[in-house]
Amino acid sequence: MFDKDIRMRISLEIARDISSWLIDNVASRDKDAPIAVTIVDPSGVTIIQEAMDGVKPISPELSRKKAWTSIAVKCDTIELEGLNPMNFADDNITCFPGGILIQAVGSRNQTEIVGAIGVSGRKGKQPEGMKTLQDHELALLAARELATMVHDDWVKRYNMHKGE
Repeated sequence: MFDKDIRMRISLEIARDISSWLIDNVASRDKDAPIAVTIVDPSGVTIIQEAMDGVKPISPELSRKKAWTSIAVKCDTIELEGLNPMNFADDNITCFPGGILIQAVGSRNQTEIVGAIGVSGRKGKQPEGMKTLQDHELALLAARELATMVHDDWVKRYNMHKGE
């Protein structure tokens, strides 16, 4: 079990940084394909949701559902591609790629779900030969950037606690 003192979480500040980084530095390269980004906590509660100008009206809600689905079923939504969401009997479940489950490794190498990222507005995944990043690839990049941003902080907190 994780020690409550070292519980890893995505703060609002970190969520803002990731969402802004994804929109400003990655997705904005293809302004003709705007996206919405949602980051949720381990309970599926939205921490932040942002959308580029001109995004389709359905994209913000779909990005939330992708993030929520990753939490609910404990996997990336690309693993559900092709399934019928009606089989889950929950209107929040979606089987479109673009939801990434975010996990951290704590003490004793146990994993802890710390949240999820959902991206919507483009195709679910990048078809072969297409250069424009799609929902799955964008969400994966955001998750990798998140890991880079918070890793040192989480490691520092764990080591400080461990040394006490």
